[in-house]
Amino acid sequence: MEKEIRDVEAKWMEKVRKASEERDEIARKLDEFEEKIDSMQIQVHRSETYKMEIEEANQRLRLQYEALQRDYEETMQERSIVLEENSRQTEERERLQKEIDKMKEVADSDDIMLNVGIIPGF
Repeated sequence: MEKEIRDVEAKWMEKVRKASEERDEIARKLDEFEEKIDSMQIQVHRSETYKMEIEEANQRLRLQYEALQRDYEETMQERSIVLEENSRQTEERERLQKEIDKMKEVADSDDIMLNVGIIPGF
């Protein structure tokens, strides 16, 4: 009977040893998983930080683009106004040049008439 008790005791001790080894292995794997989770959380945090930085940069670029677009539209509007004014001044200059030319013709014709004596008293 003592032999049976020692055999049973040996079997229980083997089972306890195996359970203890399994517990230690599970604890080791749990530690590894916790380290991996911590590492992944750090990576997720970095990714979120990078994402926010990229979104902020994107927003800044969008605002710069919109400002540039407004400046371009204003410049084109001013250009249009300048071209219209330039055209108007060109037309005015041409009109005045024609008037000057007519006046010169009249003055030249009056000089010719004076020299010939057609217009008395001048």
